[in-house]
Amino acid sequence: MRRLTLLLLLVCLSPYLAAQETRSSSGSASAGADFGPISPAFFGLHINHPRSPWPPFPFGSYRFWDDGTRWQLIEPSPDKWDWTDVDYWTGQISSRGITDATYILGGPPPWAVNLQGDENCDYANPAKLRTPGQGICRPPKDLNSDGSGPNLIWRKAVITIAGHFKKSPVHVSSWEVWQEFVRRGGENLTASWLGTNEQMVRLAQDARCLITGRGRVRATNENCGQVLKTVGLTEPIDPTSVIIGPTAGIGMKAWDQRFEEYWETPGAAEAADVVGLHLYPRWPEEMFDRFQAWHATLPREVAAKPVWLTEGGWHRGSIVDPDMQAAFVARFQLLARGLGIGRIYWYSYDTPTMGELMGTKAGDGYKRIHEWMVGNTITGCSKEGSVYRCGLTKADGTPMLAVWDASQTCSDGRCSTSNFKAPSKYTAYFTLDDTGSAPIRAGTVAIGAKPILLSGR
Repeated sequence: MRRLTLLLLLVCLSPYLAAQETRSSSGSASAGADFGPISPAFFGLHINHPRSPWPPFPFGSYRFWDDGTRWQLIEPSPDKWDWTDVDYWTGQISSRGITDATYILGGPPPWAVNLQGDENCDYANPAKLRTPGQGICRPPKDLNSDGSGPNLIWRKAVITIAGHFKKSPVHVSSWEVWQEFVRRGGENLTASWLGTNEQMVRLAQDARCLITGRGRVRATNENCGQVLKTVGLTEPIDPTSVIIGPTAGIGMKAWDQRFEEYWETPGAAEAADVVGLHLYPRWPEEMFDRFQAWHATLPREVAAKPVWLTEGGWHRGSIVDPDMQAAFVARFQLLARGLGIGRIYWYSYDTPTMGELMGTKAGDGYKRIHEWMVGNTITGCSKEGSVYRCGLTKADGTPMLAVWDASQTCSDGRCSTSNFKAPSKYTAYFTLDDTGSAPIRAGTVAIGAKPILLSGR
């Protein structure tokens, strides 16, 4: 997520959701949905500032973004590479036991594109920290609008970046083709992509061939062996990795339309292993039904793919109460997994007003929800009125239930609650505020904005 983005002031669905009847999400998510045991990699994270103290809580995967490691910054002139920031971050995360990562390939340096001088590209102000100048929202200059052309600038960059990571202690297991490509300016926003859908498909197909050895290039009728040969390779860089399609936010009509149009472009679906999405809702419950409506618009072969939130959190100071921030973190992770989403890269650990976890109650909430979820399986989420439930099962078969009342609030350390009649199989509960459990007495427990976790025998 670029720091300046207005991404997802999402949707005004709270009244709509409040009117919905109880419904489980688990039966209607994508065919590619993930309802198996939750791995540590589900909890991905962005860290933007090298001077920030390291997170005091665990996470399983790191996404390289807004940390000085973009292609635009590490290849300032043709074939001249500066790996300083890349090596710094790989060293930092690997020394803490994090060995899995996602890297975003898209956005060429200014020298690699045909500058037209009038685009309002992301990071286009070289006077600002870690910005490379104009042009980075355009395709490489050796790529034609119909997707034909040698595209050697992109191909060489892909193999150089992927080759460098292959020698590092961090495994980039997933490669994102482009960041928020649906933003083309015109909505009082900077542009992230000013090329054609055919060009984007070509970038994705080339990257998939070079890195994984899978697929082919439609516009040039090349198989992966031929693509590799153009850059002097005989084997792909990492056949075990996956390609995440160009990512987008949803909720703005123009963005939704561009996203649908891209996935309907010939070759788009076969060029991606994962569908990437960015969500910054006002409250997590907004995505409970919004996700399903969005997912139904995808072509069948795209809807069958896993969906990852490669960015998510709250947006620019929209939530200021510390307890409500902790509530947001927990509810966001639970509902996303209840929808079958495979990973979440939280944005961000150390960016003020943008989901900040550093030194906050939200960070404590992140730690606790990690403890509740990793290794366990979510069996689905449902709602009745303002009460949301997400069922979980431990590896030993013990049932658990995360429950909260989205109509309750917190202010100045005090949180309102309502009474919840707990099913008889649950005998104790945990809160986000401590690690100890408390017994459920008389079959009733108080619930509020912050989820509690009921545990069975």
